[in-house]
Amino acid sequence: MIMKGAILSGGYGKRLYPYTRDIPKTMLELKPGLTILDLQLLDFKRSGIDEVYMLVGYKKEVIEQRFGNSWNGVKIKYLEEEKPMGTLWAIRNLYDHDKSDYIIRNGDTICDADLRKLSERTIKNNKMIGIVATKMVSPYGILGIKGNTIVEFREKPVLQYYINGGIYYFSKQVGEILNEDFQEKEIEKTVFPELAKKGKIYAYKHNGIWKSVDSIKDYEEAMKMFEGRKDYDFGYVTDKNIMMYSGKDAEISGTLTLILIHGNAKIDGKPMQRGKEYKINGKAMIHSIGQIYLSYGGKIENW
Repeated sequence: MIMKGAILSGGYGKRLYPYTRDIPKTMLELKPGLTILDLQLLDFKRSGIDEVYMLVGYKKEVIEQRFGNSWNGVKIKYLEEEKPMGTLWAIRNLYDHDKSDYIIRNGDTICDADLRKLSERTIKNNKMIGIVATKMVSPYGILGIKGNTIVEFREKPVLQYYINGGIYYFSKQVGEILNEDFQEKEIEKTVFPELAKKGKIYAYKHNGIWKSVDSIKDYEEAMKMFEGRKDYDFGYVTDKNIMMYSGKDAEISGTLTLILIHGNAKIDGKPMQRGKEYKINGKAMIHSIGQIYLSYGGKIENW
């Protein structure tokens, strides 16, 4: 299936001022040389998407200057809104130009969800839209109270509620609904509620990395996440693990443990089982399509 990408990148980012005084928030650097948009384009490339629409507005020239019409093998097109019109208008404008199947994402999210699985499972379940659903982390400490006595304190726990992760699969059929006469300007208040009532939205539950950069505090936390991390076409490397996405053979070496998170992978030609630990001492050939962690040292070569 041929699928394209789109990034909602037209907001002012007022809550991130003064960082966003001269740039859109999607151009904030997570570490030197890696902006949020760099990371999102890498996510698309890792998923086999080689054509992406930038839905731009505020400081669009900064984005165009950095990425141009092609970046790292990804073809880029721009659709501009001269003033903030809302997410519904931006996506409607996208479909007016190109009716395709899309992965559409908010430009201020950091997430390692498998975009291939998002689209595949949405289609398999006969839904029109798929939404990455991630569990909510409480912004506050939670108290357990018995009578008038606090008996438990949990600092910002993960709650049993799923929130909208801001990453979507849209089938081309959604274009027929976008032009209905909605009063609100946001896709979250118009198309999503309507299709949810009809049972046409798939929830892709994601338990990995997810972060929305919507405030200075969020941004500072995001930068800490990327300290010591290196991002590549195949995935990323930290001081503790390597995350691999791309379907290629590679040689790994050292003393390390491998865990298949999801997707498919083989070690020296033998299929891996999801969730099982594989300990390597020496060298091995690995082929991965999906997400796999390599931890406890070691290195990757010939990728």
